[in-house]
Amino acid sequence: QVCYLEDKVKSLRTINVINYLINSKKKKNLYLIIGSDNLKNFHKWTKWKKLVKLVKLVVFSRNRYGMKGEGSKVVKYLNKKNIIYINNKLINISSTDIKKSLLKKD
Repeated sequence: QVCYLEDKVKSLRTINVINYLINSKKKKNLYLIIGSDNLKNFHKWTKWKKLVKLVKLVVFSRNRYGMKGEGSKVVKYLNKKNIIYINNKLINISSTDIKKSLLKKD
């Protein structure tokens, strides 16, 4: 089921959505799924250090990006804790593409 929590939270910031799930919905053991392309700039996300303490980071392979995010500040910060790498068949689509596709159906 697709749910646009950004609308309920009135924020596009991932940290705000996670806080909403924890505080309002009493959710625990949350996983944040990202592509390996996001590891390079993850440290620029709002409150990224707090975010990786609240969720387990799940990283999927993306074309042209190192799976383990070599040189990534977040990977160094986590030091193999709270991060799961998925060895997947490469898929050439992004979450942005999926959202756009779903919005067109409405």
